[in-house]
Amino acid sequence: PAGLSMAGGLFDYLPPDTRDQGRLSWETSSLGTVDDFRSAETASLEESQASLERCSEQLLAALTARQRRLQAAEHEASENEAKTESRLSRLGSEVKEEQRRQDLLRGLLKRAHAGAAAAQTARLVADQ
Repeated sequence: PAGLSMAGGLFDYLPPDTRDQGRLSWETSSLGTVDDFRSAETASLEESQASLERCSEQLLAALTARQRRLQAAEHEASENEAKTESRLSRLGSEVKEEQRRQDLLRGLLKRAHAGAAAAQTARLVADQ
């Protein structure tokens, strides 16, 4: 059609007397009022705030659960350490007792060897 530019939009196809009316009604309906914009912005902010609060609650719950698991693990490790130390102490006592027995047996064996050597010497003297 004559008088149309390449930059024109759909409103250029309307009759000249309704072009501006259509453009104005479209522009005002798509933009809305300032109150509509504020209301939408407030709703968006409230939704974001609620979402942040939910995330915060979830993170707090996860952190609390992790702290409980860590405390339980530390408690279990502490108990295991105490049991291990007790067992090592008992084993150390058993080792000392066994070493004392070995020393006693070595002393008895040494006396037995000395007695046997004395008896053999006495027999040799008696046989001569």
